[in-house]
Amino acid sequence: MSRDGLWAIAVSAVIGLGTIWFLLNFEQVPSREWVGMSGEARRNPYLALERLAERMGMPAHEVRSLLDLAQLPPRSVLLLPQPRGELARRERTRLLDWAASGGHLVVEAEPTRTPDPLLDAVGVQRKASRSSGPRKPTEITWPGAARPLRAALPTRQVLEANAPHIAEGGPEGAMLLQLAHGKGLVTVVNSFAFLKNRAIGANDHAELGWRIVGTSGPAATLLVFNNPERLSLTNWLRDNAAAMLAAAATLLVLWLWRVAPRFGPIAPDPERNRRSLLDHLRASGRFLWNAGRRAELAESAREAALRRLNHAHPDFASLTPNERTARLANSFGLAPEDARRLLAPQSPRTIPEFVRGIRVLQIIHERLARGRRTESKEKP
Repeated sequence: MSRDGLWAIAVSAVIGLGTIWFLLNFEQVPSREWVGMSGEARRNPYLALERLAERMGMPAHEVRSLLDLAQLPPRSVLLLPQPRGELARRERTRLLDWAASGGHLVVEAEPTRTPDPLLDAVGVQRKASRSSGPRKPTEITWPGAARPLRAALPTRQVLEANAPHIAEGGPEGAMLLQLAHGKGLVTVVNSFAFLKNRAIGANDHAELGWRIVGTSGPAATLLVFNNPERLSLTNWLRDNAAAMLAAAATLLVLWLWRVAPRFGPIAPDPERNRRSLLDHLRASGRFLWNAGRRAELAESAREAALRRLNHAHPDFASLTPNERTARLANSFGLAPEDARRLLAPQSPRTIPEFVRGIRVLQIIHERLARGRRTESKEKP
């Protein structure tokens, strides 16, 4: 057998043995991948707690409006998460009266810096804790439980009240309180995070949640206040229009990049064109006209013409008005009306009237300039 044939047999044998080893040591199995909440669980963070209560024989449903809070059934359990800024004083008073008549109110404490009139009304104070960073789950000793229940309660704030039935927490202070309110109960927890869908299966969260809501007995009804008015436009856009927001942000950045000033060497200033004297005179006259100083503009032009006329005809100032009019008519060919307009103060009201007056003055200047040129030519 040739050398190439032996190499082909050896390579085939290695590939075959490798395939057999791979099939003996590996197999294809399904795997689970977390894809997040969907459907009802995404909208209702306490759906798992409601299903747990129903399995334990306690009916459960949502309370989704402030109007429903005014019609709570007696001897039921109301789970009241934060924030509660939409509750007015009338709703808070109605809830406390309902609890005093035999209801069980389970309240999530607001953050320390946020006012919480509901807890103030039942005598529960909140204090910020100095503890920071992750810590071990808190052990809650609940009456009737065979062992302490472990729950991941945050340590950022602690609760205080006078003579509570249950006060459980850690070295920092109480994180769960239960106290009597009339014929009913009020339970205050510094956070409901352990009761939400994602966390209720960890530690002893499910048992602790049932111990809290089941205090009134399985014959009661669990009500969860899940007000849709809390939904914000920002959260809706983030959940349903993330791609559109990203595209809009990209377009905004590109537009800002286009219109923003560029950094680099300073461009030379364009060379300014020197304006003529006539442009300045025209601009000054337009400014005076727009400023309402028409009479001043016309009078200045008339006085300039009269000064030049008196300089050319020294006896003109000593003449009577009628003689001046006759001199202007004979020497400059002006109509009597135009001559009188030159001798009287000017106060034009319209542009045509102003133009007629300036035309008369221009005739005076032209005739005087022509006479001066003639005199200069006659001199030897």
